[in-house]
Amino acid sequence: MIEIFVEHWANGQVVRHPWSIWVDGKQMAGSHGRREYASQDKSEADARRFCDEVLKKQPDRVSRL
Repeated sequence: MIEIFVEHWANGQVVRHPWSIWVDGKQMAGSHGRREYASQDKSEADARRFCDEVLKKQPDRVSRL
């Protein structure tokens, strides 16, 4: 099972949405510290692109935290 988690980090007025990808319960990749998005939609789109290009599959589930 492939899962995308789009997180919500807030520090004062700054809000970011990094993503992480988990495969069968183990974290495989994430944008933490590399790219943190101002929009949940953009974060999810980039994570889906990663799944397409690297895993060659679409996620089974997407959760926005």
